[in-house]
Amino acid sequence: MKKALFLFALLLTATGIKAQLSSEQMTADLHYLRDTLPTKHINLFFDLSRKDFEERISDIESRIGTLSDNELYIELMKVVKSVEDSHTSISFRKARKYQLPIHFLPFKEGIYVDRAEREDLLYCKLIAINGVKIKKLKSLFKEIIHHKNEAFFDYKFPQDISNAFYLQGLGIAPTTDSIDFTFRNENKETFTVTLRPNPKAKPRIIDAYYNIHSLNTAATGKIYGVSYDRAGQLAYLHYHACREDAKYPFAHFVKDVMDTLAHYSPRKIVIDLRYNSGGSSPIMKPLIDSLQCNYTSTDTKIYVIIGKQTFSSGILNAIELKERCNATLVGEHTAGEVNHYGEVRKFTLPHSRATLRYSTKYFLCDDSYNGALRPDKLVPVSVDDFKQGRDSALEYIYKQ
Repeated sequence: MKKALFLFALLLTATGIKAQLSSEQMTADLHYLRDTLPTKHINLFFDLSRKDFEERISDIESRIGTLSDNELYIELMKVVKSVEDSHTSISFRKARKYQLPIHFLPFKEGIYVDRAEREDLLYCKLIAINGVKIKKLKSLFKEIIHHKNEAFFDYKFPQDISNAFYLQGLGIAPTTDSIDFTFRNENKETFTVTLRPNPKAKPRIIDAYYNIHSLNTAATGKIYGVSYDRAGQLAYLHYHACREDAKYPFAHFVKDVMDTLAHYSPRKIVIDLRYNSGGSSPIMKPLIDSLQCNYTSTDTKIYVIIGKQTFSSGILNAIELKERCNATLVGEHTAGEVNHYGEVRKFTLPHSRATLRYSTKYFLCDDSYNGALRPDKLVPVSVDDFKQGRDSALEYIYKQ
């Protein structure tokens, strides 16, 4: 009998299938989270009280005998979300295998498909999942996604609804095997398709939106880059992550930027932070120093584009550019908040191997400012922009 159990365990390991956590293992993970997170987070109870936190843990513990692994994970997500720190989160490696072959983006008109295996789904508007309409879907996902900052939720919600792990865990779907999605296409026709998890799928991508403008040097695949439009007398810089590119040191980038500006003397400088979700904010300091020294007292106007993916150190850089270089912010509200917890570290739960990320520092940029960083000029992205490959934020700057 022991030999048979041993061989069965080997089979599970070989096929990548993990047995259900035992009640003892679930309890151990729950206690580890309860005891460890408050000691590591710089100020875990800034919004949620310790009493409420411990009561939530106790409630989960009382139901452990009835919870599956997936249900336990969703309950843990609800606890971590209740802290109301968008930098503090929990993730599970096993969730990756439930990824559906589709991807969504948020627009002012709704949620639309921008990647899919089926070409006929591209540009379609999402109407419902398993018969659950968008309004109810958002209500359910707000149990596990931080939503005090609406822009953060708007950015994260379309990502999570394409994973059967969350859909089943929140009771939207009875299983993770297949999910029904209802769409409306460009001809106003409504139809439903069934999708199954396939993490190895390579969905078709609408290229137009990701190569919006010839100035969008993101097409090179580099973290940062600079280009110049002679006709528009505009220098365009993209900075998609607050980190150094080992193959293109930031000091070299700063030199390239300043050489370009000195050579062309542009009327406008655009710094695109729309897709910058953070990293280390001091990396950008040499560039900000150079711009402040050379361009704040000239006729050259500096613009910074921000959006729903701008987060953490990306926001700190946007604020510094506005304060030190008189930059005008253009675009949408940011996913991150001006005053926020950050400087993230992590630890792992012993049995589920779930990863907890937590904040170790509080960034107080402006104690009179509440919520997301708001642009000086709001330019929402519409689905029509998406379809036409039009960069409305950059177009606005050209017209100034």
